[in-house]
Amino acid sequence: MTFEAPLVKRSASYGAAFVLMAIVTAVIEVGLAVLLRSAPENWGLVLGVHLGTCAVVAVAALVRSDERDEHRLIQALAATLPFLGPFAPILLLPIYPIYLRFRATATPFESWYRQLFPEDEGFLSARLYQSIVRRELPRSDYTPVVSYMDMISHGTVAQRIAVIATVARNFRPVFAPVLKAAIADDNPEVRVQAATAIAKLTDDFVGRVQGLEARVADAPGDIERLRELAKAYDEYAYTGILDDTLEQNNRLRALQVWLNYCERAPDDSEASLAVGRLLMRLERHSLAAQWLERAFAEGRATRQAVLWYMEVLYAQGRTDALRALAAQTVTDLAQDRTLSPKAVSAAQLWATGAAGRPSSA
Repeated sequence: MTFEAPLVKRSASYGAAFVLMAIVTAVIEVGLAVLLRSAPENWGLVLGVHLGTCAVVAVAALVRSDERDEHRLIQALAATLPFLGPFAPILLLPIYPIYLRFRATATPFESWYRQLFPEDEGFLSARLYQSIVRRELPRSDYTPVVSYMDMISHGTVAQRIAVIATVARNFRPVFAPVLKAAIADDNPEVRVQAATAIAKLTDDFVGRVQGLEARVADAPGDIERLRELAKAYDEYAYTGILDDTLEQNNRLRALQVWLNYCERAPDDSEASLAVGRLLMRLERHSLAAQWLERAFAEGRATRQAVLWYMEVLYAQGRTDALRALAAQTVTDLAQDRTLSPKAVSAAQLWATGAAGRPSSA
C-alpha cells in the first residue's frame, strides 16, 4: 500500500498577506475597543464595524481556499475574530514566526510514515531473517553484530527507529521486549514510533479476531473457523505487548474457544496441547496435569506435551515423578530436532537426577 501525504504548500506572499491582514485587523479592533471605552453610546457603530471586519476576513478565508499553511492561519483568524476581538490577531501574530521555525525543522509526515512502514516488504523480510540469525540490525553490509535490545539501549535515534520499523513490519512475539523497551525510551520521537507500532499491531489483532468472531457466528457448525478463532486469540495473548489484564482475558477466551473446539475434534493433538499450555500459563496446575494425563491415556500426547507435563510436575513439586518421566522419554525427546534444545537439555538433567528447573517448552 502506498501512502500519499498531501503536499504542504508554502508561499511567502501568503505569509505577508496574513501578517498584513492580522496587523490591520488588530489596529481596527484595538481602535474599536478604545472608542467603546471612551464613548459607550457609540456601541452600535463599534458593533457594526466589528461585524464588517469579521465579514471581510471571512471572505478572504473562504473565497480562495487552498492548502497553504499561511491560508490556514487566515482561516484561524476568521474563526476566532468574532469571539476574541483584538485578542485574535494579537495572539496569532507572535505564533506565526514560532510556527515557521518548527515547520522548518519538522519531519514530513510522509517520511515519518515510510520510516515506520517501509514499502519493500519482501526485501525487508529477507533482511529481517538474516538479522535474526546474526543478531544484528538489518542493513546492507551486516558489519556490526549487535542485538536488537542493545541497539534500542545504545543506538542512535535513527538506528532505534529503524529497529522499531523492522519489528513493526515483521512482528513476532519474540520482538515484544524490543517494543516495550522502546516505549520507555528517553527520546520522545522513539517513544512515539514505538507507541504507534504497538497501536497498529493491536488494531490489526483486534480486527482479525473480530472478523473471525463474525465468521464463526455466521457458521457455528464450521469447526475449522472455530479452530482459527481459537488460534487467533491464543496468538493475541502471546504477543507480549498487552497489559497483564488484557493478556489474561485473552488467554481465558482462547482457552474457552479451544475447549469448545476440542469437544468437536477430540483427536486434534495440537488443540489438546494448546489447552494444557494455556492452563499452565493461567497457573491452574492441577487442571493442566489432569488434562495432559488424559491426553497421555488417550494416546493424543505429543513430545511437546511431554515437556509441558514435566513443567506441570515441577510446578506441583512432584520431582520424583518428573525424574521418572524424564528417564523414560529423554532419548525420544533428544531425537526431535523441532524441540527447544534448552528444554531437552533440562529433561536430560532431570533424567540423570540433577536438580534444576526445566525450561518452559
